[in-house]
Amino acid sequence: MGREQQHQHHRQADRGQRRRPRHEKSRGPGQFEQSGDGDQRGGLLTALAIQGFELLDAELRAAAGDFRAVAVAYIRFARTHPGHFDVMYRHDLLRTDDAELIAARARSGGELHSGVLGMGLSDDAAPAAALAAWSLVHGFATLWREGALAQSSLGGDDPEQLAHAMVAAIEFAGARAT
Repeated sequence: MGREQQHQHHRQADRGQRRRPRHEKSRGPGQFEQSGDGDQRGGLLTALAIQGFELLDAELRAAAGDFRAVAVAYIRFARTHPGHFDVMYRHDLLRTDDAELIAARARSGGELHSGVLGMGLSDDAAPAAALAAWSLVHGFATLWREGALAQSSLGGDDPEQLAHAMVAAIEFAGARAT
C-alpha cells in the first residue's frame, strides 16, 4: 500500500474519532468524573441501572413461585441484558442516593428474598440464606459472562442447563424439605 493510500485508509478509519497521541491514555471512570462530565454521566448510568432493575424485577416476577426458577431467571437476565447488568451494581458510577434507584433495586431484590423466605428458614437464618442465594446466582452469571466457565471442566455449552443443575444441587441449612 502506497503512502497516500495509507493516509487515506487512516483518515477513513478515524472518521468521527479524535486520534490520541501515543502518550495519552483513554479516560477511565475517575478521569471522566474530574472532567466535569461526571454529573451527566452519573445521571445517564443511574437511569440505565434503574431500567435494568425494572427489567430484572419483571424477569424475576415471571418466575415467581419457584425459588429455583427465580434463580435461573436472574442468570438469564444477566446474559440477555449485559449492558444493564454491567452497570447495575457499580456504585462507583451511580448516584446511589437516587430515590428511584433505591426503590427499583429494592423491588428487584424482593423476589429473590421472598423465595428464600418461602423455604421455611428461621428469621435469623433468612438474611444469610438470601445473601448466599444472591451470591450464588450473581457469581454464576458473572463467571459465565466473563468466559471463565468456557474452558473449565465445570462449564458446558448451555448456561441455562448448568444453572438449573447448580441451583438443584444447593440446599440451604435449616430449610424445610420440599
